[in-house]
Amino acid sequence: MVRWPEGEPKPEALFQQAGVDAVVGSTLPEGLPATVDKGLYPGIRTPGTRVDWVEDVGSASREPWIDSNAWLVSCQRALEPDKPVVLGYQPNQNAGVAADRMLPLESIEIGLMEARAMGGNWIAAPDERFRRLLAGNDTAAVEAWKKFGVFAAWLKANKNLFGHPMFATITALVDQGMSQEYANLLFRRGASPKLVRAADVPAPSAECLCMVAAGIKTPDAALQTKLLAHARAGAFLVVDARGENAWWRQTEMRPAKEQADRTFFSLGKGTVVAYTKAIANPSEFALDVIDLVTYRNRPIRAWGAGTVVYTASRRGTEALATMMNYGRSKMYDVQLRIRGRYKAAVLHTPEGAAKTLEARGREAMTEVFLPELGRMGVVVFS
Repeated sequence: MVRWPEGEPKPEALFQQAGVDAVVGSTLPEGLPATVDKGLYPGIRTPGTRVDWVEDVGSASREPWIDSNAWLVSCQRALEPDKPVVLGYQPNQNAGVAADRMLPLESIEIGLMEARAMGGNWIAAPDERFRRLLAGNDTAAVEAWKKFGVFAAWLKANKNLFGHPMFATITALVDQGMSQEYANLLFRRGASPKLVRAADVPAPSAECLCMVAAGIKTPDAALQTKLLAHARAGAFLVVDARGENAWWRQTEMRPAKEQADRTFFSLGKGTVVAYTKAIANPSEFALDVIDLVTYRNRPIRAWGAGTVVYTASRRGTEALATMMNYGRSKMYDVQLRIRGRYKAAVLHTPEGAAKTLEARGREAMTEVFLPELGRMGVVVFS
């Protein structure tokens, strides 16, 4: 689906060229599947510059600033599992794009990529500049539009690669509060969390090593019992409720370790990790969660992929590593590890035929090297 403002001539030939199924205007028609208006126009930016959607390079003290909505699709699927997730944000102030920002033409394919990768969809909204260039038959704009159409066709043809359940090593509870921002940064930091709503908190299992219940409203008695059961069974339960809302306190708990901003309490076979102060940095919080499960048990990890957001999911007995590149440049020799031991790995990309990768066992993980990564790649481990 493509959004095109009312009053502007509709380039039917370009719509047909890109395989557009439906065109909607600035106001969405009634009967359209449930849409989510919030979201950031995706890409990499350097704050403070006029043309601030640029290629950036991370270093020991600097990382690319990536605006991604992959977490948002996963979050909405958790909160409303019976509804399709269709992102409906537009390139305006509400989507984090100032009027004087110059968006790169390829940002339209990034928006579709991240939505489809997580099992949702996006009403593709080219900005005013892109539409004007297309109307003027600008070479770069027309080429970007053609590329968008080819990429959209690949996503549709390979839909069986997308939208599968996340690994449950790290599970995070989400509601309408700060829990969503914590989920955002867990995705951005590569924790690849499984997001669930209160009604769907699973029973403890050997696979769930950490249950994150930070940023949620005070749970009722039944939900408290479900969450505390994870700690009693041997997992970490991460909470941030303090004072009168310290619902997690149990008479049998004993302090095990104290740090500047949190206290570890033993409970049953596991641990309650309680933040004693407000969580000031959700990004650092995400790294704390990853440290709890340790690098051996995190679902996925990649090196040499500073502009890539990656997730790990399951499809039956297979594991899938989804790599989404928000930068303009290809990545080379990306090192990737996924939890579990697998004998084979196949890389699927929009650029050509699937490629077999050498799969190597590394402790409790399987490692592969991607010779190159363009806009997107999905590695299927079996």
